[in-house]
Amino acid sequence: MLAREAVEQKLAACVNIIPGLTSIFKWEGVIESETEVLLLAKTSRDAYGALENLWKSRHPYELPEVVAVSIETGSEAYLQWIEQALTR
Repeated sequence: MLAREAVEQKLAACVNIIPGLTSIFKWEGVIESETEVLLLAKTSRDAYGALENLWKSRHPYELPEVVAVSIETGSEAYLQWIEQALTR
């Protein structure tokens, strides 16, 4: 649902859904272990804020992990496709 909504709203050109991750983390003083799904969105710097707001408002966690990793370089055609997908 989160991935589809991001693409429908043109906040992400593509979202990869990577299931089956196990996260070990400390939450409220207790070490937890949870099976999670990682969403990897291809978006722009301009669209990031709206994408973060969308996901945080719809995510069931009190504090979902929403982080940005900058693209240092990439296929020019692919990077152009991302930009076009966000503006069409």
